[in-house]
Amino acid sequence: IGLLVYAVYELYDSETAAEKATKSFNESMDKIAKSTEDARKKFEDLLNTVKNKTASDVDQIKAYEELKRLYPDIIKGMTMQQVALADSVKLQKEHNDQLAYNEVIQKRILAIEAKRTLERKKEIFYIFIR
Repeated sequence: IGLLVYAVYELYDSETAAEKATKSFNESMDKIAKSTEDARKKFEDLLNTVKNKTASDVDQIKAYEELKRLYPDIIKGMTMQQVALADSVKLQKEHNDQLAYNEVIQKRILAIEAKRTLERKKEIFYIFIR
């Protein structure tokens, strides 16, 4: 009888753990989406500052340097003047493509980790009910 009670407790506990894992997974997915959106906005703000003819030279240089530091693959050795004259839509599309790729990779990793955690919990549960 003690083993049966323990098995029922483990079943309940594993369901609670599954609920916690689901909540944690969803929170992580939300963080990834927020991070992607924040990066998109940051890129857009920096690019707009470089292109803004009414912004001070200091602000434009700072924004350009930040763009180079954060997004070297997109800026690819462009001078500040080249960035200022570049097609914003093209640069933003390239940035969005890069963000989308990174987001997919992060979500796949998260899904794999969640699946592994769930499998470990199931293994532990099956050990106790045998």
